[in-house]
Amino acid sequence: MGKGNKVTGTRSVNDVDKANWTPSLVNMFCDACVKEIECGGKPHHHFTKSGWKNVMDDFNKRAGVSYNRGQLKNKWVNLKKDYLLWKELIGKDIGLGWDSIKKTVDVDDSWWKNCIGAIDGVHVPACINPKHQVPFIGRKGIPTQNGMDACNFDMQFIFCWAGWEGSAHDTRIFYAALRRQHINFPHPPEGNLRILKL
Repeated sequence: MGKGNKVTGTRSVNDVDKANWTPSLVNMFCDACVKEIECGGKPHHHFTKSGWKNVMDDFNKRAGVSYNRGQLKNKWVNLKKDYLLWKELIGKDIGLGWDSIKKTVDVDDSWWKNCIGAIDGVHVPACINPKHQVPFIGRKGIPTQNGMDACNFDMQFIFCWAGWEGSAHDTRIFYAALRRQHINFPHPPEGNLRILKL
C-alpha cells in the first residue's frame, strides 16, 4: 500500500486523492486542532511533528476517515488563507461585518439596494452517450450537467440555464450568461454588479 493509505474499518483516502471536506468534517478538524494547540502541540507558528500526528489521529478517529497529514495540512493552509481574507474584509470600512448571534454576514442595507437575487450553480447527474461523456465528467467523477439558477427574494426562480457540461466552472457559465443577450439573463443596473461568494 502507498504511504498514507492505511486499511482500517473506516474510509481510506490515498495521498493523491483530494479530501472531501463537509462542514461537519471541517468543524471536527478545527476541534482537533484547537485541542492540540491547548495541549502544546503548536508551540509557535506551526504544529510539531507529534502535534500533526495527534491532530490526524484525533480527527480520523472522530470523523471515521483516514485522511493523511498532507491533506490535513492542505486544509489548515486553506482555512488560514480564508481566515486572513475574512479578517482583512472585516477590518476595512466596506460595510461588511459578521453577526455572531445569527452567524450570518451583516451588511449595510445599501449593499442590497439594486440586488436582483441570488445565483447558484448545480450539478445534476446525466446520462450522456459514452462517446461524448468526457467534458461532462467533473470533480465528482460521474457525468453531470452544470446549470445556473437565479432566485429573487421571494424565492421564485427568475432565471434557469441548464445543460452545461459538468466540467464547466460556475464563473464560465455566469460570464456567458452576461454576454448572451438572447437568453434573457436578469442583468443588474449598470455599474451595480457585485459578486459576493462566501
